[in-house]
Amino acid sequence: MAVTTRLKTFNVNWLKEYCVPPRSPDAFDTNRLRVMSIIGFMESGKTTLANWLMAQFERSVKYRYDVGILNIAGKTIVDIFNYLKDNSDLLRDVHYIQIFVDDVFFQGLAYEYSDLSRNAIKIYANIRHEFEDLGVHRSVIVLMFAGQRYRLIPPFFRNTPYLIFKSIVSQDQQERKMVLDALSKYNKDPEAYDYFQFLLELSDKALTQWKDELKSFSVVKHFRRGCFILRSGIDRPNDLIYVKLGYESKEKRKQRTKIDLENLFRFSLLLTKDWKRGRPPGYKTIAKLIREVFGLKFGAKDSFRIYQEVFASIYGGTPMKLETKTNFDKEGENDA
Repeated sequence: MAVTTRLKTFNVNWLKEYCVPPRSPDAFDTNRLRVMSIIGFMESGKTTLANWLMAQFERSVKYRYDVGILNIAGKTIVDIFNYLKDNSDLLRDVHYIQIFVDDVFFQGLAYEYSDLSRNAIKIYANIRHEFEDLGVHRSVIVLMFAGQRYRLIPPFFRNTPYLIFKSIVSQDQQERKMVLDALSKYNKDPEAYDYFQFLLELSDKALTQWKDELKSFSVVKHFRRGCFILRSGIDRPNDLIYVKLGYESKEKRKQRTKIDLENLFRFSLLLTKDWKRGRPPGYKTIAKLIREVFGLKFGAKDSFRIYQEVFASIYGGTPMKLETKTNFDKEGENDA
């Protein structure tokens, strides 16, 4: 694909200057943050570009400095931090961290203010200190966001020093206008229109004419220096961890398991009450019911304590006292 002489073409060194520190990451007094956003239609090559950039940065850091590196990706920054909290040993002796949020829309759209989106914003706004809480100090954090529509990415996540556009595939005139404005260094910047037309032609040929090789081109916009065209390759960082969507922290899973167990005990107690004509069932009877009737595993830690609490909320008192009165404990032992 021909690139007009008015458009600037640079290699990845511009981005390396931004993401690879001039001295060892552990030589800084505090955590340092470098952020960029990648925007493009589905299958325009956002993930491929992010993987290639992470590999380039990782290679440069390894060549220059002797520091630990962590590469991690996921659909939301919330999932990634929940995972890191549960696996904080991965951060030991690490001073260069690369994070790729694979699709920022999964943590909320521009007009959406859900608990997830608010939590994502809080983590991002405080990310250097969030890592300090995880024991990470004197490190460089490279954070990449990816999204399909510039207009729908929350402003807080798209307002980054570098924007990288992979395509313009939109019938939405407002989206097109916002992209043109984003490409401009100043109002009515004529260069921005040239890069906009380049992206339109690139998108048309890559998508309509199935020319996948053109997906290696991107338009990179620096907040002051303006735009340039980048041609990337195919590469992947070492030991990239991918966190599944909706990852639950251990603390949240423990809380949910407790609630599930409480509900299971409550249902079992009420169900068994009917079977035994109103007599309170024993713990072993409930255990047998859960294993054999419901087909579920039983024997979770603290399960007997939870059973006692649920038992007391239904019958009042403790299982021991009530079972002594009804002589039901022996029946439960025979059943188990």
